[in-house]
Amino acid sequence: MLKISENEIQKLCQYAVDEYPNECCGILLGSKRTGSVQEIYRAKNVAAIDRKNLHFLMNPLELYRVELEAEKNHMEIVGFYHSHTDYPAVLSAEDISFMIQGCVYLVVPVMKGICGEIKCFMKENGDGEVYEITTDCG
Repeated sequence: MLKISENEIQKLCQYAVDEYPNECCGILLGSKRTGSVQEIYRAKNVAAIDRKNLHFLMNPLELYRVELEAEKNHMEIVGFYHSHTDYPAVLSAEDISFMIQGCVYLVVPVMKGICGEIKCFMKENGDGEVYEITTDCG
């Protein structure tokens, strides 16, 4: 189970709506041990500049800087998030291919500019199976 505050969920939805019709992306910071997200980080989607971003890509140097800053604040990267524009919160083959085992992945659907139900996924460490996990928004 992933624990994330309603306030952080609202921030995710607002960010996704703000970036619509492009996909947004970012990093979930907190504790893997407790499965809790304490902070979300908005990353820049560098996938495409001159056309509609229908996928996402984070700059590896930005990711590294966020990881170092998180460690200073006694946090770690719990996972990642991105939005799907006018598409449900299901993982694409591309999403699955880039998943890191042990990290959670939130998918934020934005349909015609309105945020829908967020889904959370994880790739199992043992067999690489991807499954949906529940979130506790408290």
